[in-house]
Amino acid sequence: MNVIYDTGSDWLVVEGAQCATCDGDLFDAKTSGRKTSVGEVERRYGSVILRGNSWVDQVCLGEEVCRPEFEFYVREAQEGRFGLSGLKEPIDGVLGMAQGKPGPKDSHSIGPSFAKHLKK
Repeated sequence: MNVIYDTGSDWLVVEGAQCATCDGDLFDAKTSGRKTSVGEVERRYGSVILRGNSWVDQVCLGEEVCRPEFEFYVREAQEGRFGLSGLKEPIDGVLGMAQGKPGPKDSHSIGPSFAKHLKK
């Protein structure tokens, strides 16, 4: 999957196979991982609203740098805000690189830091 690195967010977000409004490579949660959230969770990234759930599975950068049992967010729906479209190809997701500190307007849980897990 092609993800963009985002220093202003904390969650790893990928497109789920059930997302009818997503383009590109999709994560099929039915074949891998396990759901950790109860009910759909909404997240906002600038001009995009995402809806989905948290999952746990192995996550890799390339083929050699992997973190087993990593929690991430699988989006099942997206819509643009302010008249803009949602995330489009070639973006399959967002890899949040923030330090795990909530911003003043954050209303969601702080995501696990992929960078901190890689350091371990």
